[in-house]
Amino acid sequence: MTHGCIVETSITSRERDIITRLCEGMKGVEVVKALGISNQKALSNALQRLRQKLGYKTSLQMFYDLGTRVFTIEEVEEE
Repeated sequence: MTHGCIVETSITSRERDIITRLCEGMKGVEVVKALGISNQKALSNALQRLRQKLGYKTSLQMFYDLGTRVFTIEEVEEE
């Protein structure tokens, strides 16, 4: 049984990689190193854009839902 709902959205492959690693339990600094992101601020900015794309008012709610909902993700090319 799946809890939550299915959300369809278009995100970049980089955003998908960030989500995947955070859902795996990696800390921000580990995500920065694993993905070759320039610094924590760049990761923070990417998460802010992702939060806005997904329509969340708070990052806390976004992270809660990422852990409990099933997302159907259609990748788009990175800008």
